[in-house]
Amino acid sequence: MPYALLFFCLLCLSPISAQTPEDQPPSVALSDLTYVRTALPYQGKQRLKAVMLLYNTYEWNLDRHFQLGVGVGGPLGILLNQRFRTSLNDWLHIGLSNELILAPQYGSEGDRFPRVGDVTTLLTVGSDQQFFSLGAGLFYASGSDNSSVTNYRIGAGTLVGERTHIYGELLAYLNRWGELGVAPSLNVAIANRRHRWSWGVMTVVIDGESYFGRPIPYISYSLYY
Repeated sequence: MPYALLFFCLLCLSPISAQTPEDQPPSVALSDLTYVRTALPYQGKQRLKAVMLLYNTYEWNLDRHFQLGVGVGGPLGILLNQRFRTSLNDWLHIGLSNELILAPQYGSEGDRFPRVGDVTTLLTVGSDQQFFSLGAGLFYASGSDNSSVTNYRIGAGTLVGERTHIYGELLAYLNRWGELGVAPSLNVAIANRRHRWSWGVMTVVIDGESYFGRPIPYISYSLYY
């Protein structure tokens, strides 16, 4: 949590150019879900995203294909992410995403600079108004050759109003011991010019048993520059 508070204090000190109502852009389109990334075209040039102050990133779109980001991952450490995406046509998009957490405060004699990450291939069909997205990749960590875990992602969303989307997500993993974990969620997102708020509920099921016992509510916020 101290990392998250420091991150937001620094962002609040950064200047944002003032815009009159006539200059402000229309409501931003949906390009990413809460924890499932897509290959849809990026929105704006920069984005601040926060999920319950546990996942906080600031991302730059270098061009229409490449994106870089930095932030904090809750109490774990520094978060770095990179993404490449391109559109084969108006409705078919592909990409590759990598997210890496550096956690020096958890270092040990054998691994003084531990790191964990997630690399995922992306396939998205549709547009920001209605889409279906698939991802497959690996969770990886330093310190062990056998630490990678296969993961899969599914996301789908549709526009139900001028500024409102509903979407569902599912993250699943399968480790080398055959343990299967699934984290589904259902969300509503509302956009207003440069701002997007999302409300959702999720649960975690491991080998058929609920980990938390009941769905967990959460909120996320994105600001586009």
